[in-house]
Amino acid sequence: MAVSASGNVSLTAGLTQVEGLDVGVNKNSAISKLMSQTWASGTAVNQLDRLFVDERSVGATAVDQLDFNGGGLTDVLGAAWAPARLKFLIITNLGPNDIQVVRPTNGIPIFLAAGDGEQIPVGGTLYKSWPSAAGVLVTGGTGDLLNIVNTGAGTIGYQIIAGGASA
Repeated sequence: MAVSASGNVSLTAGLTQVEGLDVGVNKNSAISKLMSQTWASGTAVNQLDRLFVDERSVGATAVDQLDFNGGGLTDVLGAAWAPARLKFLIITNLGPNDIQVVRPTNGIPIFLAAGDGEQIPVGGTLYKSWPSAAGVLVTGGTGDLLNIVNTGAGTIGYQIIAGGASA
C-alpha cells in the first residue's frame, strides 16, 4: 500500500516599529514577510512521504532519546517511523524549563558534531528544513538518535513535528 504526505510549513512575520516624535506624531515602519516551504509527496527535492507528530514530556534533568529508525516511534497513521531521510524538524518547548536539542553519539547529523545542540527557551520553537533530495540521512544504529534534554527541575513538555522521506 502506497503512503504519501504533502503540505506546507510557513512562518509569517508581521511586525511594526514605532518611534514617538514631538507634537504627538509617530514615525513607523512595518515589516511583512512570509517564508514558506511547500512539500509535495515523494522522496525527491521538496518532497516527503512520512510525518511524525507527538507531544512528549521529560522528567527533571532527564533525557528523552528519540530513535528515528527502529526505536518504537510511530507516524501519524500508526506505522513505524523510520525515515531514510529527514526533511524538516519542528520542536516547540511547552515549559516550564529550557530544553536542549542535542545530537548524541550515533545521532542524526542535524548539528555539526556529536554533542552539539541548541537550547530552546520556554515558549520557543526550533525549525530546521532540508528540502534537497538528500535531506539529512538517517542511518539505523549509527545516525538515528536525537536527544531532548530537560535542563531543570520538574517535568517539561514539548511538541515535535518531523517530515521525512522513505528513500
